[in-house]
Amino acid sequence: VLLELVPGLSLPQQDLLAIALDQTRGSLPTLIGVIEKIEGNEASKRVLLRRLRRLESAGAFSDKQDVGARVAKLVSRVGSGIILRLGAVQTELAQIFISSVVRKLMVERMKGQIPPVLFVVDEAHRLMSTQSSPSATRTFRFVAQEGRKFVMTMVLATQRPSLVDSTILSQCGTVLALLLTSPE
Repeated sequence: VLLELVPGLSLPQQDLLAIALDQTRGSLPTLIGVIEKIEGNEASKRVLLRRLRRLESAGAFSDKQDVGARVAKLVSRVGSGIILRLGAVQTELAQIFISSVVRKLMVERMKGQIPPVLFVVDEAHRLMSTQSSPSATRTFRFVAQEGRKFVMTMVLATQRPSLVDSTILSQCGTVLALLLTSPE
């Protein structure tokens, strides 16, 4: 999962991350602390630490409760709405973050612990493209294919529907297409 959250790591950076993961299974701050102590290529270490600290500062991880659980708790109130604005968040991080939240909500909905859910996803091509992280794609495909039977619905909005994963797009029961010029 960390490799998905910090894509494009060089082999020395991946090696540093693997060594640190062998030494700890703790939280992200603990992992960062272990990497700081590892001896190795300082330039690779600096880049890896900068990227991991960016993840940590995003607040998507917590020792107390994960974001998906916090959102599920908020959603459990009937009639409540939540807006997650991720426009300024790096696309790869937004994909993992939102898919984590959606996965948790889907599990809670399947157990009947939260009321029916409607997701409205603007700029859907950012989160559900053919280039998305594999775990995010799997999550959104599952919701698109199986969500209806659990009253979990998605409304997708995009100006670039040809970039949305074809499996997800094929599950759309209603499509409103305005001013599209691409034959795809």
